[in-house]
Parts: sequence; structure tokens; C-alpha cells
Amino acid sequence: MVRRIAAAIADSTASGDSRVLIHLAQGSDAYAAMFGALMAGGYYAPVDVTAPPERQTRIVAGFEPTVVVTATSLPPHVAAAAGQAKVVALSKLPATELADPRAPAHLAYVIFTSGSTGEPKGVMIPRRGLAHYTAWAGEAMAIVPGDRWSQHPNIAFDLSVLDIYGALCWGATLYPITNRKDRLMPGDFVRRHRLTIWDSVPSVIDLMRRAGQAGAEQLSSLRMATFCGEPLLAEHLDALFAANPGLTVHKDRKS
Repeated sequence: MVRRIAAAIADSTASGDSRVLIHLAQGSDAYAAMFGALMAGGYYAPVDVTAPPERQTRIVAGFEPTVVVTATSLPPHVAAAAGQAKVVALSKLPATELADPRAPAHLAYVIFTSGSTGEPKGVMIPRRGLAHYTAWAGEAMAIVPGDRWSQHPNIAFDLSVLDIYGALCWGATLYPITNRKDRLMPGDFVRRHRLTIWDSVPSVIDLMRRAGQAGAEQLSSLRMATFCGEPLLAEHLDALFAANPGLTVHKDRKS
């Protein structure tokens, strides 16, 4: 799939410096599109397909894509904002594969801020920065192929980068949360898939506690939990360690 997407992207542009908008739901297709964009020598910006149309439009217009990867067809508001960008629909993806990666662009991806204080701003991340971050994650978190890793943050939120590249570049299995029930009852998701690594904002622990799903039955399989984006409170840690005393907790220094 990755090589087929890469071929479609490469065929759509004369330059290897393709700006690839990923308009796909969280899951394996979106991950394949990310790696396909990089293999084609471009860089990408993911869009939260559940976000209000106005926000999607602002991000698309700000990114000015040359290629848009989507499932079947684009909603009218995205198509209008994308202008003359080539649309790569996964439902009609040619069988052709890109044999060799194109020369890489300087950037790996662009993540847009929330825009809560004004217009969403595109934060540009270079490939070298992503490579360093991925290498750090593998070593700091001792990721192994047997790990089973959650993917809770939306792909348009920068926290998702740790999940996607930390898991897939180090051989772990990635488990995206794709429905509302699992988002509201994440403890059951951990139990059901016997996850070993959990990554989210700390307030998700409150969801687990309110649902009565922050006990040993749900969290005993975890060896590590990592949090950022919000304050990690003592009550969160108390709940986690009561359920799983051997758990290792990482948190971003800004949390």
C-alpha cells in the first residue's frame, strides 16, 4: 500500500517536493499515506476529518497542497480549498508501485495548531528532527516488536507522532482508537488488546476512572504510559500505580 500511494503521489507532481494533504480517518490508511508521502520525496499535513468544515478549510488553504490523499472523494469544502491539487483516492489506487524512494524534501510534515488564539499556524518539522525524535523514542522507551501501542490522539494532533513513528519504526503493533465508545471507555480498549504502551493527554485517566475502568483488570498489561499536553496530577498517578504498581510513567516536561 505504501509503495502504491508513493507511486500515485510521485506521478502527480513533477517535483519530489510534494505537499501532500492527508484527508483520511485515523487508522492504517492514514499511516500508509504518511509513509507514502515521505517515500515520494514530499511532506504532508494531516487533517482531522471530524473537525468542523471551517477548520478543515482553513488548514487546507493554509497548506496549499499539490496532492490530496483521501478515501474515495473529497467533501466539497475541502475540494474547493484544495484548488488544483491532484486527488489520490485510495479506492481507485493504481497497482503501480514506486520501486525506489525519491530524494527527500527538507520537511517531513506540517502540523497545524488549534487556532484558539487566532489563525491555525502550520508548524514545520524537518525530516532530520523526526529522525532524531524517533530514535530517542525507541531508546528512551525501550520499544520492542512485542509491544502493543495505543494510538489515541487524532492524527492532526502532534502527540500522535510519537505513537505512529515510535511504534511503526521500531516494530511494535499500533492500535488506533477509531470509534466513540472506545474513546469514552479507553480502559476496556487497553484490556481488550492487552496493550503494553499507552499515550494520551492526562485527562483520559479521568475518563477511565469515571467509567470504572482504571483498575488492574484493565491496566495490568501496560508496562509504560506517557502523557503530555495537560498537567499530570498526583491523583492521576495514584490511580495508575494503584492499578499497576510496576508501571513506568513518562511525561513531557511542559505538561
